[in-house]
Amino acid sequence: QGFSTRIAQSLPDARRLLKKFSSDLILTEAEPLEGSIIDVSTICDLEYTNNDLAFIALIDQDNDADRRMALNAGAKDTVATPATSEALAAIVERTIAALRSERERGEFQRYVSKASFQTAMEKSVLGEISTKSRAEKRAAIVFFLDIEKFTGRCERYSPEEIVSQINNMFEKITEIITGEDGDIDKFMGDACMSFWFNEGDNLAHSKSVSAILGIKKAMQELNQSDPVLIKDPIKIRMGLNSGDVILCDLGASKARVDLTMIGDAVNISSRLETACSKYGIDNLVSASIMDDVKDSFVYRIIDRIKVYGKEKPLYCYEVLGRAIDGDLKLLEFSKNFNNAFELYSKGSFKEARELFAKTETFETKSGSNTNPSMEYLSRCEHLLENPPKNWEGIWVHDSK
Repeated sequence: QGFSTRIAQSLPDARRLLKKFSSDLILTEAEPLEGSIIDVSTICDLEYTNNDLAFIALIDQDNDADRRMALNAGAKDTVATPATSEALAAIVERTIAALRSERERGEFQRYVSKASFQTAMEKSVLGEISTKSRAEKRAAIVFFLDIEKFTGRCERYSPEEIVSQINNMFEKITEIITGEDGDIDKFMGDACMSFWFNEGDNLAHSKSVSAILGIKKAMQELNQSDPVLIKDPIKIRMGLNSGDVILCDLGASKARVDLTMIGDAVNISSRLETACSKYGIDNLVSASIMDDVKDSFVYRIIDRIKVYGKEKPLYCYEVLGRAIDGDLKLLEFSKNFNNAFELYSKGSFKEARELFAKTETFETKSGSNTNPSMEYLSRCEHLLENPPKNWEGIWVHDSK
């Protein structure tokens, strides 16, 4: 029938063959030599086999007990013996076709978000042929991540080295985001856009903030373990915001579309990611998220800003750690900085400056030429020399 086959006399022999040759399917008797049907299932999961290696059990005619045992052990199907070559070939062909279909489906899922894949499957199953684009309002958490000073990094390394660095980074980031039940919307060169859906009372705010801390830790480990990155670490910026978005199909309906999200909540998340550079930090989280998780995390307020294109001021925070860890130094640092910011907001610039001078000595040395304490020391100096007439504690960002 066009199949390439190899015969193993026993289970140990099968293991030796599978180490040498890639295989799709095992045909086995219900009671193979030197083992059991359960051992066959175990072999399918070994590291040196295909991750979708499957088996079909050959069962004596009318032996329902062996058939149930084989299916419970994980067999894809069973064949009653003696079987005709036509019947056996038909089952093998059907099983291999199903395996390859699952493999192609898994490969396709690597290229699209879970939401996009689900939508495509629904349209396929329902037989939708309409070219009408999808557009619906959803409550979502939007996350942006970008590499700082990426253009300069591209000039220092070969294309192969750059791609390797980015893929190693995204491998870890994707694992963390999906581990926190998030979804990758798209990769954009050195940037990544991800999201969580808020469904009713089931808010994903805590999971999204946990993802930020997980990524911070993963990036530290990556930079410290790689011989190149330990000398030239990758620095990232992250922005996180929640709100209503428009989940929609964008593109050419008859050729190629992307399921993505647009709207004000998306724009603000992007602005927060960009604004990290001004403060020399790696994350900014909006109040729309932090207000719900303040008891679970250690944080500090970074600013009340008017981002580009917005009139209403936005409270934004930096996530520092988890409250459950009980890091007393981090808690004290957070408390002092928040107190200093409150003095600054009230217009007590001299007192704020003195407290910011203390917090500056405890700032993380990230290699940036600034940090939030230095930013506020500079502001306090400027405001003391140029007293504002109507101080509202709001700083305006004039660029995106």
